[in-house]
Amino acid sequence: MYAEMIFVSMMMNWQKYDRNHIRASKFRIKEWDYYLVLNEDLAGGFTLSDDGYIGLQSVFLLNFKDGWEHTETILNPFPMGKLQMPQTSEEGDIIYRDKRLHMAFQIQNGKRRIRCYFKNFY
Repeated sequence: MYAEMIFVSMMMNWQKYDRNHIRASKFRIKEWDYYLVLNEDLAGGFTLSDDGYIGLQSVFLLNFKDGWEHTETILNPFPMGKLQMPQTSEEGDIIYRDKRLHMAFQIQNGKRRIRCYFKNFY
């Protein structure tokens, strides 16, 4: 089964960040972008992360009405900044692609667009 989801969210700048100002080993730098989309019946969570020694890409769906949850996670060894996370949610895109997952957090017309295509998700 293929799951393809597209969500659009308003962007809010919480803080600016510069990876170059972190005085830690690349193995200790943790970067991620996470979005939760929900209503009274469903919730979906989308994570793209680069935790130095491990990359974690994850999607979960919750169905409150029918009472089920499903999560899929893909781990990648030693991404070490390869996702090139932007300094703020107001600029820059994050795109991850492998043979099973294509997930992108992109800015279009001043809004953050979340796209997810997860082969054999559920």
